[in-house]
Amino acid sequence: MSYTASNQTAVVTVTNLDRTSGVRITQLINTNFTDYRLGSISINSYSDAGQDPQYAGSVLAHGVVDNLLVTVPSPPLENVVGFSSNGVWNVQFTGQVHWLYTLEQTVDFQTWSAVSTPVEGGATNMVLAATNPPAKAAFYRVRAERP
Repeated sequence: MSYTASNQTAVVTVTNLDRTSGVRITQLINTNFTDYRLGSISINSYSDAGQDPQYAGSVLAHGVVDNLLVTVPSPPLENVVGFSSNGVWNVQFTGQVHWLYTLEQTVDFQTWSAVSTPVEGGATNMVLAATNPPAKAAFYRVRAERP
């Protein structure tokens, strides 16, 4: 399966074991569609043995799954390191292009507040600093958002 954002088209190709037959499905996505994220990959074979007769119609398949390739983008931040310098908490990480990063802090895990201005990412090392740390201990996280 592949998705092309420029023309909002999803293409799925399913073939048999020998790749001698198959089907290619092309689906134009609705213009109101704004985001596509794959949450999981699953290969299933079901049997209706013991199934409630009210919900009949399961699929049972026999075969081999081979040459499965899943390509995912890099995570929004990698190589995360936290450190204190001159009494200021800093977080260093490798960011990604087209992401915005903000350092946030909390003292109770209920309310998070931004302690740095949002910074546009690049494929380089980035450092965010807590510009106004609280008097008592705090916990920090980096918020990564697509602009």
